[in-house]
Amino acid sequence: DLTYIANVLENIPGLQVLSLSGVLPIIPDDIPLPMSAYNIALPHLRDLSLSTTSMTCAHFLQHFSFSGDFKLSVYCGDYKPLIISDTLFPVIVSKFEELSPDRIWPLSSILYTERNLRAWTHAFSLDALDHECHYISSPEHIDPTFRFSIIPRTEFGDGEQPIFPLLCSSLPVTNVDSLFYCRSAPRKLPPHDHWVEACQDMAKLSHLGVDFNSVDESGGLPGALCDINPAAGEAGSSDRTGCPPVLLPNLKVLMLKRVKMRPYSDDLDDEGTLLHLRNMLRKRQEMGRELGELVLEE
Repeated sequence: DLTYIANVLENIPGLQVLSLSGVLPIIPDDIPLPMSAYNIALPHLRDLSLSTTSMTCAHFLQHFSFSGDFKLSVYCGDYKPLIISDTLFPVIVSKFEELSPDRIWPLSSILYTERNLRAWTHAFSLDALDHECHYISSPEHIDPTFRFSIIPRTEFGDGEQPIFPLLCSSLPVTNVDSLFYCRSAPRKLPPHDHWVEACQDMAKLSHLGVDFNSVDESGGLPGALCDINPAAGEAGSSDRTGCPPVLLPNLKVLMLKRVKMRPYSDDLDDEGTLLHLRNMLRKRQEMGRELGELVLEE
């Protein structure tokens, strides 16, 4: 059981790398998270990898404390949105907050791709995140501070809570400067509401990249980028700059890779994504939130 594993780890204080897959006792997810009866310090652990259920991972983590340049990888064999957002991620955030003297987990860069989220406290350029997305070597490469993956590869039904906004809204993202969203398979881009939920707390984000082999037919992303941020309070009110509190108010660079500008049709008058982009750029300029750079790549 966990007590036995904890006793073993307590007797290896110099442990630096630990990987546990399929060995932790499974904690039922239909009961509240059991309280931690002890806390064991692993001061030299630098790399922890856990492959188990969401509740079991949370139960394990709350029994240990870490220090220094700690990195965590979590591979969940289940997808339980409420457990992830209300139980697992709060435990994970608290463990990283313990490492900072001001109790803040200063995440700076996030990469999301195919049910896999990687996060760094290091500021990355969009090009570097693009390299990380495709596992291409880069001079800027640094292992992620936090990696979270959903192991099941089956498609989730329409009734499932989307993973991308769920993960982003469950992390402390107020200091995030760069976000890169990448999907390799040709699917629809996230709709408007998913972008809003994922990004509404990223007030400092200045660089946004999207690599997506599809057409944004609904204009979800451009539409979200010129909407009033619901997290800013009463819609229509201005912030301290006198400008409307638009979503991602400090966005300066938008990179779109493989995002098709026109629908898959013979209608040459249908401008598709390009029209949505033009409208977004105009509206942000009118609101005093114009972009500094728009990058379009095939």
